[in-house]
Amino acid sequence: MKKLKAYLFTTVTQPDKSIRKFFLWWGFIFLLSILVRLPHFLSKNFWFDGDEAIIGIMAQDLLAGSNFPFYFSGQNYGLSTFEVFSTAIFELLLGPGIWALRLGGLLLFSLGVTFVLRTVQSYPLPRWLFTAILLLLVTFPTWYLWGSMVRGGYVTAFLFVCIIFYCLFRMRTSAGQLFLIGICSGIAFESHVLILLPFSTLIAWWLWQQEGILVKSATILTGFVLTVVLFRWFGYLDEANWGGTQSTWGWNSQIENLQLQMHGLVAGFSSFSHFEMNIPRPFWWDILLKLFLIVSGIYLIWHFFYSKSTERKQYLLIFLSIAAYLILISTIGTASPRYWIGLFTGLLFWLIVAVCTTRSAKTSILTISFLCLISVAGVFSGSKMKQHWYDAGVNEINAFEGFHKTVHESGAKAVFITDNFVQYQWNYLYGKEIPASTFRTKGERIERFCKRVNEYYKENPEDVVIGGLWGIFFTMDTIPGFNDSRHQVETKYFINPNAKEEFVQQGFRFVEGKGG
Repeated sequence: MKKLKAYLFTTVTQPDKSIRKFFLWWGFIFLLSILVRLPHFLSKNFWFDGDEAIIGIMAQDLLAGSNFPFYFSGQNYGLSTFEVFSTAIFELLLGPGIWALRLGGLLLFSLGVTFVLRTVQSYPLPRWLFTAILLLLVTFPTWYLWGSMVRGGYVTAFLFVCIIFYCLFRMRTSAGQLFLIGICSGIAFESHVLILLPFSTLIAWWLWQQEGILVKSATILTGFVLTVVLFRWFGYLDEANWGGTQSTWGWNSQIENLQLQMHGLVAGFSSFSHFEMNIPRPFWWDILLKLFLIVSGIYLIWHFFYSKSTERKQYLLIFLSIAAYLILISTIGTASPRYWIGLFTGLLFWLIVAVCTTRSAKTSILTISFLCLISVAGVFSGSKMKQHWYDAGVNEINAFEGFHKTVHESGAKAVFITDNFVQYQWNYLYGKEIPASTFRTKGERIERFCKRVNEYYKENPEDVVIGGLWGIFFTMDTIPGFNDSRHQVETKYFINPNAKEEFVQQGFRFVEGKGG
């Protein structure tokens, strides 16, 4: 144990460029990232959402050699290549399931954290300050849950802004370094532009301090453009049948939209959200989250006045990036707490840079220590985090397994399911055996499953059952006879083995009426 401590302390205080040490740090941070998330991983709320399931299906297709992934299935945005590959690694080892998804996300997240820490090691920080930054990174509220989620670009963007951070503040300036920054910026842009936007202030600030700024900017821009064009050239060869969020421009509508988004600000910071929903947070954690943001803001204001005049220029860039961020997020007309992730990722890096540049100041040491303690305390809220909107108070894994068992025992060859996300979750885990469809004939993200279900139903309706979330019946319960043959499963789900044509056609009409 003493030798291990001595080794870690040596690598902290004496950074080494060896690949071996880099991978040792990566492995250590990967295990630490798992450890701090165990309160969530071991809770009844441990589950995955429909978007993660799609990444899982894409990983299955990759392993089967049937498709090479670029963008999130069914769309031409949300670069997913790296998340699919990392998930595929764990599907090979563990098979399909939530652990393959979560570990696939953490593999990329921990790699990003490793790049940041190796950069921080180049500064002569006190040992406690380095440890505080390490703990802040692996428990940072915004990335506590999102760091383990493969949802089509989020954790990929995080990884590549971390690599850019390493290139800016650890690598020697060269044409290769500049071109690499451009490539990583292009990947982050294609993965999630809102995560790149606040971070880009560091790129601009670094360039601001360089000689030959035009040449260096042009080199970065060349790498950026080539990367974006390359991915879009190949990615756009895939047919897209799923539209993105529609932007709404206009003074009045954007003010209303921004007010709507502000209601999800703390939820987006804390990982207590699910698509358009704010998930209720423990009262004590809600107070600490707001205290974290207040202290961070006060510290950055202090750092502005404490810094040299040349360093204050970065705050002009930060102000401009925040303004641009608010303008962009105000064009989104639906509540989207998750879209605040980019701003708080920027906050994390702004704090790290401020601490590293004023590392001897007592204010920096006390502030980062205080923020670290708050962030670590948030680990104990992990069991309350949810990635589902329908909360039946059940163990999510056990309930879904019970749902599958009931469908399997019915002898069904396919199932119509009354929820998009449940459909994706089912097809990821059981779609090869029993395909599922949400009453569609086309326009699905992954169409082969709905085609198989429709074929089974056409050949023999008795081979197909209807199921889904209890209480979500797509108005089929208004048709006489539907309620007589349905029954509840594991509190949260239902199954109706009687897939009469009248019921099924009503399901198709309902989905079509909602926009297909």
